[in-house]
Amino acid sequence: IRDRYQRRVHGGPSKFHFGIPMAPTNACEICGRRLWLAGPLWSAPLHDPSFVGAMLADLRANQSHFASFQKSQALLVLASEEIPEAPMFYWLPDLAGAVGSTTPPMARFRSAIHKLGYRVSQSHCGAPAIKTDAPNHVMFDLMKCWHWTEGKGKGQKPPDPRPEDLDLPPGAVPKPPAVLTANAAADILSVAPRITADFNYSREMDFKSRVAGTVKFPANEPHWGPMARNARELPGIPTGDEEGPVEPD
Repeated sequence: IRDRYQRRVHGGPSKFHFGIPMAPTNACEICGRRLWLAGPLWSAPLHDPSFVGAMLADLRANQSHFASFQKSQALLVLASEEIPEAPMFYWLPDLAGAVGSTTPPMARFRSAIHKLGYRVSQSHCGAPAIKTDAPNHVMFDLMKCWHWTEGKGKGQKPPDPRPEDLDLPPGAVPKPPAVLTANAAADILSVAPRITADFNYSREMDFKSRVAGTVKFPANEPHWGPMARNARELPGIPTGDEEGPVEPD
């Protein structure tokens, strides 16, 4: 994420490209693999809280006017609850897949993040998405802890901290293994986590409708979708198979 472009001149008019990664190295701090430049990405808050709140109030005041009230309300509620400082999100099954482990229950994983002192919320992009201000290395340390205590690695001996990691200051990120293998998940798990995670359930981090009282991801209504999916017949509108009125000669 950056707000500067890169200018290149090759004997002709200037060409502007996406900038190079603004990082001290071109290797990932977690797995040691090469970084890939992606973007452009919007790094400012996605929503205006006052505008979203006004839309939600108007929607609820005129509920009978909206056929898709439940879905619209869910989207606005999610937008109003998202952490504005976190432009991106983690997809929990992908995070678990990065270390080759099982996906933890969403509420328990959010509880562990919250107990470390970080903010956490859902994302309107999907139920498995997590928004948080926790650093990337903390999220991977949490997933390592899950792997060794509750996931596929339960019952196995986790790695001991390396001597060079013992003197690192708080918040510092341990370096990936010096020699990488063909298995990125194994390389990530070979570095011991620097945190202790508490995955006990916390009700305030359970955002399911039965607990929160509001449906966040309602099922799609019949005929919901673009093109051929939206095949419903609206009252008074010909479907295309009906004959229109006969025009006089």
